[in-house]
Amino acid sequence: MLRHLHAITAKRDFWTYLVLAVASATLQAAAILVLFPLGRSLFGGSPASGAPWVVALLGLIVAAWGMDVLTARRGLRLGISVMRTIQQRTPGAVLAWPDVTPQRAATLRTLVAGGATEATSGVILLITPVITAVAFTLALGLGLLAVSPPVGVVTLAGGILALVALRAGTALEARAQRAYTTATEELDDRLFEFAWAQPSLRTAR
Repeated sequence: MLRHLHAITAKRDFWTYLVLAVASATLQAAAILVLFPLGRSLFGGSPASGAPWVVALLGLIVAAWGMDVLTARRGLRLGISVMRTIQQRTPGAVLAWPDVTPQRAATLRTLVAGGATEATSGVILLITPVITAVAFTLALGLGLLAVSPPVGVVTLAGGILALVALRAGTALEARAQRAYTTATEELDDRLFEFAWAQPSLRTAR
């Protein structure tokens, strides 16, 4: 889906959104990593030495929150841009088709009925959490390498597995969408056939 966003949205808006999402995840990972020196200070011989780490933790939390707000706004702008693109290009695409086959009709109906609305909210509700989760896991894994290499390696492996799962999930979603389009096309054919046969069916009772 990121590839589709990159293709139909302004490149500057897309990359700004992506950088903000990754930066937000990195700040969240940094906030987690700060807990290690903070814990050592609080439970060590001089708890007062943990004051700078408390300040750093609060600063990272505030920065991550602000970055989340900026990412959400940029994601909403991207979603609205996708919706406008769909609405603007759909009529011209339909007029450019030499003939509207049942498959194209089914695809067009799905796109107009729910695609535009889903694209608007999907950037914030689906794409942003996925980017944040993957980037957070990788950033945390890199940071944990300095704290505990075995834990860091396991965390990085989890991030890589998350990327693989994302790729596999995207493939499964595309396959399901194709199956849905095929089923809708078949349903359209049957409905048109039934409608055209109504006079004959009524005559034959």
